[in-house]
Amino acid sequence: MLLAYVLVLQQQTVEVISMPPSACGGAVYLKNAMKRICLCFWLYVLCYNVYSQNNHQYIKNQIIVPLKTIHGDSSWTKELLYADYHVIFNQPGDFIVPPGYKNYRTAAIILNPAQRHFENFHHGKMSADKFDRLLKLYNIDTTILYKGELHGNTINIFTAIDPVNKYVIIDANNNSSFLDDSLYTFPLKNRKPDKPQVNVLITKYNGKKMTTFSVPVRINPFDYGDEQTELGRSLEISLIAASMRLGQVKVNNKIYQIGLNNRTFGTTWSNNTDYWVQVKAVPLNKNDINGYIYFPYYDIDIGGYMYHVEKLTDSALILKFIKKRDNDGGSLYSTAPAIEMPDIMTNKLFRLDIHSGKYTIIDFWGSWCGPCIEALPLLINAHNKYVNNVNFVSVALDYEENVPKLKSLITENKLTWPQVWVDRHKIEGSVVFDYKVNSYPTTILLNKEGTIIYRGIGAEGLENVLKIIENKSVEN
Repeated sequence: MLLAYVLVLQQQTVEVISMPPSACGGAVYLKNAMKRICLCFWLYVLCYNVYSQNNHQYIKNQIIVPLKTIHGDSSWTKELLYADYHVIFNQPGDFIVPPGYKNYRTAAIILNPAQRHFENFHHGKMSADKFDRLLKLYNIDTTILYKGELHGNTINIFTAIDPVNKYVIIDANNNSSFLDDSLYTFPLKNRKPDKPQVNVLITKYNGKKMTTFSVPVRINPFDYGDEQTELGRSLEISLIAASMRLGQVKVNNKIYQIGLNNRTFGTTWSNNTDYWVQVKAVPLNKNDINGYIYFPYYDIDIGGYMYHVEKLTDSALILKFIKKRDNDGGSLYSTAPAIEMPDIMTNKLFRLDIHSGKYTIIDFWGSWCGPCIEALPLLINAHNKYVNNVNFVSVALDYEENVPKLKSLITENKLTWPQVWVDRHKIEGSVVFDYKVNSYPTTILLNKEGTIIYRGIGAEGLENVLKIIENKSVEN
């Protein structure tokens, strides 16, 4: 379209230059030519705007993604981590617990932390200065917070463990008692159990009325967070919010599904940032099992175009175009972004060589990540088996104060392949950001041409990578 406009403009310019010798006739001819030029210009602007809107490549305008709520099993669901900062661990007297358990824990996942801050302030458990800082930091709208105590603002959990089983109770009716709820028993020898679904009653306040409704959650009994003690980790679980808001958008002639996890089930304040935005290309690819997840204050990559969340309403996500991405962003079947940074153990510069003629496994982990540590023996065995024909590199995401612990783990486990480190305070713009890694551990497999052919999370992701390599017959 732009080329067509330039050609028309050039043609009109030629006509203007070669106007008749008559001054009057020349003036009329020039006037008509200028009209045609203006008409072509405005036609170009109109067509370009229509083209841009059809492809959602807005420069000044917005993308409005209509959202609808879906329930049930979905690869889009995101876990409510037991060790999340919204979790409070309670004293035994806070709940009525079943007798006979020696090692147990009760906890409450706070759905709307602003409401809890509000209650603490009114009950004298939080100073006015601190509450004022929180109001400004999180842009909390107090008009939609309940002035008293809002029962149903939590999901209450009981976990216990003995040498044989792990036990979980969810306070489904939210009455602070675990005696009238279902007990789920998980044998410790089965690390991949079914994830039972529980419907939990929660309460939402919108500034005018309270609404109590049932929400579906699934229990993942063996998903651990960053608890440091063995007993603490053994009592941790995750809850999966089996509900989300889903929309669809077209960018650069490709369709993408946009998912907003529903981990707080719409109970948070109106301008909240307590959700994740997930992006997946359509059709969905089974080899890409961890959709790219962004906090709403991050720039969001949709098909190589970067957007910023401008507003979230109950029915739509409004995005604003920022810029085109500099690289492919670690997407499946794209060229792997460069890695060029010092090895944390040798301080020598490491450069990812995508032209080595070998497959490459990139392992994203951290010293704080329990599942990462548990997966190390499998990763070490894979390295020992394929060391001559597969490149290995590990990217650790850790706070600076954890670097000594990270180095100790590397030394103790004899992780002899390249080890690089990303500061957890400086994720944006880092290798972790370039590869859009948001779950740990994440394993990424590159083929011999440096193309990403698999992305996976957890032990399952690493196991799938090794199956792919075995099928390619690259053993030493």
